[in-house]
Amino acid sequence: MFSIIIVPCFDAVSVAIGRIRRGLNPFKPDRSHLHHKFMRIGFSSHLSLVTILSISAIFIVMNFGLIRFLQIKWILLIDVVIYALIHLWLGYKLKIVEKQNDSLS
Repeated sequence: MFSIIIVPCFDAVSVAIGRIRRGLNPFKPDRSHLHHKFMRIGFSSHLSLVTILSISAIFIVMNFGLIRFLQIKWILLIDVVIYALIHLWLGYKLKIVEKQNDSLS
């Protein structure tokens, strides 16, 4: 059942960890959540929502499929790795966009 809320939970945890690493209050709002990152790389609000819902659906389907073959701890590890890869890809895309914006200025 955790698969249904995995993306919002991972997003909240990764944002809180990032804020703590930067010496900020983990509860202070900023634009470091997943939907803000998608919007900063050029996605519309609607496309960001659809993308996040699609990622959630993929996690749900994948986890329900894997439960027959793997223990829950391995599924959770796979989920963390996949989310981390998505997060790294977004960070890479953000750097490219920011670099392009800097060169235009």
